[in-house]
Amino acid sequence: MPESATPPHPSDRPDHVVLVIGGDAPSPFCLNHVAAFEHVICADSGADHARSLGLTPDLVLGDMDSISDGSREWATSLHARFVIAD
Repeated sequence: MPESATPPHPSDRPDHVVLVIGGDAPSPFCLNHVAAFEHVICADSGADHARSLGLTPDLVLGDMDSISDGSREWATSLHARFVIAD
């Protein structure tokens, strides 16, 4: 296979990750850059923000005390992984 047709090794191209947390909604400046990220990780109620922004979470983590039932069901339906802390 010619070198130009060889895909880069995964370590040669770092993934970009956005961490969506609770609190205030993200600023317009941040939202302009979200599309460039390959992975979305949500911390608890950050899943509520991700849902309202149309972001697809890869992972939802936390103790799940502040995520809404609707966002938890939504993330589950998108096959997001959950890491639940005690």
